[in-house]
Amino acid sequence: MSNANALMAGISGSSAFIEMGSAFSQAQALRTRGDIAKKVSDQNAKMAEFQAEDAIARGEKTASRSDAATQKLIGAQRAALAAQGIFVDSGSGLDAQVEAGRIGAEDAATIRINAFREALGFKSQAINSRFEGEIAKISGEQDSRNTLLSGGLRATGRLLDAGKYYSEYKKDKLNSYGDNSNNFNTSFEKIYPKNYGLSLGQ
Repeated sequence: MSNANALMAGISGSSAFIEMGSAFSQAQALRTRGDIAKKVSDQNAKMAEFQAEDAIARGEKTASRSDAATQKLIGAQRAALAAQGIFVDSGSGLDAQVEAGRIGAEDAATIRINAFREALGFKSQAINSRFEGEIAKISGEQDSRNTLLSGGLRATGRLLDAGKYYSEYKKDKLNSYGDNSNNFNTSFEKIYPKNYGLSLGQ
């Protein structure tokens, strides 16, 4: 029985170290996974921010072209009105130019608003990506701590088992020493009876 307890003590002790090693490896993997997820999210956020800036730039460029086209149209109207002998700074001639300018301004404003909305969508993506990255990192760290804690508890249980088995092993050893001593006394007295005065008890 003592040998079995010694064996179980060794197995339990080894299992404790295996549990801790496994828990540490899993904890590192979880933390690394969280860090990688955050890096990917940050990269996605940067890309979305770049797309937002690009949307604004493209919108402004398109709006500027629209403004230029409006000015060109108004210039063409003034030339045509003047060629017809119509006053360009008053009356119907002026009204035509004002209407062309109003329509052109509305077109440019619509282009800028659409670009702003597109950029706002990318900005929202960037915010969400960064938030998801932070959550992934926090989750990785939390899972890592929980894994180490549970692994430590399991390892502690294994060590307690090892201590228990070792204690039983030592107890069995002490009992076996006592049994051997009693057997020796009994055998000695059989060989040398007490009437010869050679008993170990005397």
